[in-house]
Order: sequence, then structure tokens, then C-alpha cells
Amino acid sequence: MNTSKTIEVYKRDEENPNKTYNLEFIKDYDISNISIKELKSIIIPIDDDVNLFLMYTLNVFQLTKIQELSNVFFDIDDNKYIYMFSQYST
Repeated sequence: MNTSKTIEVYKRDEENPNKTYNLEFIKDYDISNISIKELKSIIIPIDDDVNLFLMYTLNVFQLTKIQELSNVFFDIDDNKYIYMFSQYST
């Protein structure tokens, strides 16, 4: 079983910038080379989320830390885009 970890980028809704549903998908980045342990220290999941399988909205600080650990460079613009971490098994 393979586990994929990604950062998905969505365009923020202009009328409601905090909206997190029905958004325009822009791009995704594979960050599978970063261990779950490292990601947990950056994302800091809710206590119940032992496996870190849910989606998490990331802030600029978290994106910067993830960028340092991966070979991926994000176009970080928190005003225009929402960045979400997800993990899934294939």
C-alpha cells in the first residue's frame, strides 16, 4: 500500500475568502517524500487525528516549513489561494 501526501491549491472565493468548498482547483504538489512524523510537527493536528488522514488548511508558516523539507516550491499567496494538505493510500 502506497501513501501519497499532497498540497492542493485552490483559488479563494472573491466574495467570501474564508469559504473552503466549491472552489476552483489550481494545482497539486506531491510532498510524499516528507515523513508523517515531520508533517505532524508542522501541521499540528487535532489530538484525535492520530493518523493525519484528514484535510488541513495550511497557513504561510506551515507552507514555508513544508517547502524547506521538500523539493517543491509553492507560489505562496495566501490572499489569492487556499492551500490544503491531504494524505491518502493507494
